[in-house]
Order: sequence, then structure tokens, then C-alpha cells
Amino acid sequence: MRSSARNLVIFGAIFIVLAVIVLVQQATPAVAPEDVPEWAINTTPVFAGFSKEQIAGIRLNNAATGDALTLLRGAEGVWIVPDSLGTLNVEVAEIIAQTLVILPSSSTIADTPQEYALYGFDPIPVISIEFFLNNGVTHGISIGYRNPTETGYYALIDERPEIYILERAPVDFFISVLRSPPIA
Repeated sequence: MRSSARNLVIFGAIFIVLAVIVLVQQATPAVAPEDVPEWAINTTPVFAGFSKEQIAGIRLNNAATGDALTLLRGAEGVWIVPDSLGTLNVEVAEIIAQTLVILPSSSTIADTPQEYALYGFDPIPVISIEFFLNNGVTHGISIGYRNPTETGYYALIDERPEIYILERAPVDFFISVLRSPPIA
């Protein structure tokens, strides 16, 4: 009888250990390599220290074409377009905010203001993006031409002393949003 009670305790302990292992594996979602965008591999985010929920306002602007989009987070935390009577696709607004949070840079080069025209910043950048956080901190991005390999765009970030090479996919996304705003 002692050995059956002991066996029962051992099997019970094994069952509990296996149940815990199964629960831990289910709680930790596996990220398959195909779930990670190609442009996010071997890149560094340009910004750090905030989440998309902390972004209170965003302005995308193409001065050459006059295309612009302003997004503000309303009192309930929902994105609105203050200068439009249409209905905003809120999911696209959230993707814009998330893209700013994870905006990837593949490298930087020395900032050479005398060569701004070569990078597409002078006389005006191809696209400018301004956004501000709910704590009052503001950020600015001036996006110039594509790099020679056409894998990214040159960008000036805030008042930083270098020129960033931003991955192409996120910048192309911003361009497409400006060309076809997510407003119905």
C-alpha cells in the first residue's frame, strides 16, 4: 500500500510539472521568422522610450505636392482627423503611430549640411513628419531621397548630428498614406 501511495504522489507531481510546462508554452507565443517584416531584421529603432499610446498627435506633410494629414488622439484615446469631415480608418492611424515607435534605421552617416541637396533635404525635404507625445515632447523627421541601393531613405531626425538611412518599407507606407489618406 505504501508503494501505491508513493507512486500516486510521484505521478501526481509529474502531472503537475507537465501541466505547468504546457501552460508556460501556451502563454509564450512563438514568433515565426515569417511574422517579422524583412525590413525589421538587422535594424535599430530611431526612437526609444515611448509607446504608440503616448503619441498624442501626428502630422505627415509633403510640401512639394501639398499633401498633408494631421491626426490627433481624442479624449477617449481614439484617433481623429481635425481638418476633415470624413471618417478616419482608426486601424491605419494606429499603424502609423506604431510605425513611428519602431521606425527602423539600418545605418547613419555623418551630417554634412553643405550636401543636403544631394540627400534630398534642400530646398525642402521629400516628406516631413512631426509628432508629439502626451508629455509634451516633440519629434521631427525630414525624409529626403532614396539611397543609391534604393533600400532606404535619407532622414534627419530631431536635432541629431547624423543622417539616418531609414528602411524603405515604412517610408513608402507614409508616402502611400499621404497619397491616399485613410479617410472615407
